[in-house]
Amino acid sequence: MFTSTPPAKGDEKKKTQVYVMDVDGGEARQVTDFKEGVESLQWSPNGKNILFVSDVKRVDRGDSDVKVINRIVYK
Repeated sequence: MFTSTPPAKGDEKKKTQVYVMDVDGGEARQVTDFKEGVESLQWSPNGKNILFVSDVKRVDRGDSDVKVINRIVYK
């Protein structure tokens, strides 16, 4: 598990995303696609979940909310 910022094309600005890769090599798989990117990546204490922070631009700017994503699905 690692974070990376893909190369931008033209005026496009890419944000840092989370990727996973087998320990023996192979292709990295992107597992997040957040418009504002991610930061502060770490494993949960039990090693079963990935934790990170992402700034979600909201109009109401109310209380923060925690989301749990329990399936890795990326298209």
